[in-house]
Amino acid sequence: MTTQGRFFLSAIIILGILSIPGCEETEVYSGPRYGAPEKISARHVHHFAVHPLYNPARLVEAYQPMINYLNRHLEGDIIRLEASWDYADYEAKFKEERISFLLPNPWQTLQGIKNGFEVIAMAGDARDFKGIFIVRKDSPMKTPLELKGKSVCYPAPTALAACIMPQFFLYRSGLDIHTDIENAWRRRHFERHGNPALP
Repeated sequence: MTTQGRFFLSAIIILGILSIPGCEETEVYSGPRYGAPEKISARHVHHFAVHPLYNPARLVEAYQPMINYLNRHLEGDIIRLEASWDYADYEAKFKEERISFLLPNPWQTLQGIKNGFEVIAMAGDARDFKGIFIVRKDSPMKTPLELKGKSVCYPAPTALAACIMPQFFLYRSGLDIHTDIENAWRRRHFERHGNPALP
């Protein structure tokens, strides 16, 4: 073998030895590589929770334009609309620190105050705030007492106009709402706890 051949053979052996992984060699990371992290906005987010007078989709349709308007005119902070599926879900938000603003009904306003919220404005006219009773057109019922033994349905026990005020009206009309009518919502909750707004 020529001197040049010996040189190339020696070089190949040395490279082969160097290519054998050693015990102290660290593993080379072969995962994805990422660019510079995206700059995070310093704007503070305020969550605005509206009571579920509509389903979430309709609630967003009704209130998101106002939120968009406020966000166009705010500097530094932004507001995000917070919808709830039902009153229980909404009332659980009273204790969440991430909620900055509430749009509650009057009963929930009292609960909000107990949880550290302060009333800053009122929406609408208090004289327009009322509950109604709806019966079928072919129903013979004309007076509240004729509801005795019937089933009455409400959306939630803390819905002031849709539950508390109508139940108080029935109570003042001479009906015992606990025994004279069947309340067709959350029966177990009602039987265990009653309605906290009534005597």
